[in-house]
Order: sequence, then structure tokens, then C-alpha cells
Amino acid sequence: MALEPKRVDFATTWSNLEKTVEGVVTLGKNFPRDVWYNGFSDVFSLFKDKPESEQESFAKKLYHETEKLLKEHVESLFIQVNGASEEQLLTVYYTLWQQFSQGIDCLDNLYSYPNTKFLRKPKITDEELLAYFEESDCELPDQTREIGELGLDLWTRYMIEPLKVHLLRLLLGGIHCDRTGQSPLYNEKPSTIKGVIRSLVSVKEKEYVRKMRLHEEVFERPFLEATGEYFRREASRLLQECTISMYMEKVLQRRDEEDLRSRKFLQPSSSSKVRNEFEKRMIADHLAAIHNECPKMLELKQYEDLGNAYELLKSIPGSLTVLVSHFKEHIKQQGLRTVANLSGDNMSAQFVEAGMLRFHSEYKEITNTVFSNDQLFSSALDEAFAAVVNHRPNY
Repeated sequence: MALEPKRVDFATTWSNLEKTVEGVVTLGKNFPRDVWYNGFSDVFSLFKDKPESEQESFAKKLYHETEKLLKEHVESLFIQVNGASEEQLLTVYYTLWQQFSQGIDCLDNLYSYPNTKFLRKPKITDEELLAYFEESDCELPDQTREIGELGLDLWTRYMIEPLKVHLLRLLLGGIHCDRTGQSPLYNEKPSTIKGVIRSLVSVKEKEYVRKMRLHEEVFERPFLEATGEYFRREASRLLQECTISMYMEKVLQRRDEEDLRSRKFLQPSSSSKVRNEFEKRMIADHLAAIHNECPKMLELKQYEDLGNAYELLKSIPGSLTVLVSHFKEHIKQQGLRTVANLSGDNMSAQFVEAGMLRFHSEYKEITNTVFSNDQLFSSALDEAFAAVVNHRPNY
């Protein structure tokens, strides 16, 4: 005679499992290992040897109760963060986020069976993805989330959304202090600021598309706006206080500092955007000031300044053209003076041996060392040299 499947009362099982879930998401220090294994057993007991319809019913109940528990947990954590002092808010947020995210990873593992069998999303079709990207107000099909993604979504809705203005202000303030050399507002560690920013990415890592969207909207866009405005003011100030030579040195220094700052605080995807904003405000907006000094630099053989000008201008598309043109014209004029200064009965030998060969060698060295053997400058040298040679009198 076949045995009847063991009947499982959901309310009783959940009463036991609830304590396990609470312990997992809070990462309790005294969380016993046997309780963890009992949790696995409770999850499987809800589904083992049950008809498909009953399994689905239990899966929905389990999902609903877990969502309710996680929501209440995140709301309680929000009260802690929101009640923290201004000086401690980022630290408290980041500490609780680390605990919560680790706990959610464990819980996702605990719920691996219902995740796989009932909650895992079907593959998004190409048509749905295309519609999502083409229409900003288009939503992907509403789907039940796996438990790990559910927990992260609840953190987004009940922690990040109500705190985002406050978080942004503190993050911008901390990075601004680092940028200006001031003491941190509230002694935040760089790792805390970076961790908070990283949390805006991590909460969306389990999603199919636009994983960086929250990070971009909450932090990156306003940060880039603040960065552009800061360097716009900084460029204006430096140009009033410094010569172009000093300005270029300071811009290169600021650029290296900003690259280091990006690595210290930001997500890798933000670094190129910060560099672009920096170059726009500190270089592109002031090309004329740099270009106007180029003839003087060439005439006075200010090779360090020319190297700095090259380093800055090459980052802006098309902006080297003016320097290349000045370089070519300078070589041509210097070459013509060299030809004019040659005299005597043996002029042809002087021209070849003592004049133009040394002249070409000198500017070839400049091209290699000052302009990194850039093809634009090598071609300018060749063209200018050819013009000088072809211009000499025919004896």
C-alpha cells in the first residue's frame, strides 16, 4: 500500500523558518549552524513530495511572508540610519548595508529551491529589451523576483529612495573636501564613501538591464555636474592668478590628482566621465589662451612648456592642429634664416654639412622628446624642411 505524502502545515513551518530568516539577514553573532541546516530542511519540507499545485501555493505564501519580513527589517534599519547624527550617517548606512547584503546572499542560498523552481525569471526577449531601451517609460514585464533580488529591491525602495538626497549631499561634501585639501567634514574614510557609492550599483546587480541606472541617477549625474562646475571656477581662478606656463603645470597636476581621486572613491565606469568633464572645463574651454602662447614658447625654446601644451591639447580632438601649424611655420622660418646666414665660396658644402643637417637633427630631437614622436609633428617637420631646402638659391 502506497504511503501518503507527509502533510506539512505552512503556518507551523513558517513559524520555525521565520526565526532562521531573521537570523540570516541580521547575521547574528550567535547564529547556530544547526539552525541554518534546519532552515534548509524547513524550506524543502514545504515542497517535497507535494502536488505541483500545492507547491505553487506554498511558494507564493513563502514569498509573501518573506517579503513582509524583509520589508519590516529594512524599515527598521532605515530608522537607525535616519536617526544617526550627521557625522555618523554614512558610516551607519555602510555598516548596515554590508550586513544586509551579506545576509541577503545567504538567504538567497537558503531559498535556492523555490528560487530555481518557482521564482527564477524567464529570459527577456530581444523585443522586450529593444522596447525598453527605445522608450524611457517602457517597463519590463512585472515578474516575481528571486529572494536575493527581492531583498535588494526592498533596500532600494525603503532605504535608498528616502535617503538619496541626504546621501548625495554627504557624498559630494566628502569628495569636495578631498578635492580641495580640507579635512573631511565628518572624518569619513574613503572606503566608506566608496562603499556607499558601490551600494548604489550592487543593489541592481541581479537585474537584467540598466544595472547602473540607479547609480547614475542618484549619484553620478549630480556628481559630474558638481565636478564640472568646480573645475569651471577653478580654471577661471587659476587663469587670473597664473601665467599660462604655471596654469598648464597646475592643470596637469590637477588631472593626475583627479585620476587618483576617481580610483579612491568612484566606480570604474565613472572615471572616464570625470576625466572628460575635467578636460572640458580646464582645457577645452581655454584653448585660445594656450594656443596664443605657442609661438612664444617655440621662439624662446621653452620646451617644457611646449611638452605640457602638447600633453594637454592632445586630449581634445582637433586642438593640436594649431600647435602643429605653429611648429611647422617656426621650423620653416628658422630654416630660411639658417640658409640666409650661409655664405662664402664653399656655400654648398656649408649648406649640407654645417647647416641643414644639424638643423634637421635638432628639430627631429625636439619632435621625439617634446612631442613624443607624434606623427603630426614628424610630418610638419618633413614638410617644413622640404620647403626650406627647395627655397635655397641654386648655385
